[in-house]
Amino acid sequence: MYIIKLSLMLRAHPRASSAILDMKLQRDKIKQYRKRIQAVLNREHEIAIECLRKGDKSRAKLALRRKKYQEQLLEKADKQLETLEELVRHGDHGIWEAIADFFGFLRCRQLSSR
Repeated sequence: MYIIKLSLMLRAHPRASSAILDMKLQRDKIKQYRKRIQAVLNREHEIAIECLRKGDKSRAKLALRRKKYQEQLLEKADKQLETLEELVRHGDHGIWEAIADFFGFLRCRQLSSR
């Protein structure tokens, strides 16, 4: 009985649940993006070291500038990830709070009918 009412309640708020799902998907994409940026960072560092060993100081500087740019992108991705995780936490909390209120209402209704 309660499972049916729970599914009805979740269907009653499709925008909220789909918005939270969208935020979670976006969070996962940002995590994947962070991994790619980190791989590029590591590679740029390796390139700079290789160029220094070869004596090509200008290419090493260029690699370090690109590495710095990637670090800035990583910082931006971290900020976005933090914001999205906070939104997901608050969104999940709101839905669970609504579900708890709904079940509280059902319980009160059962007690008042007795």
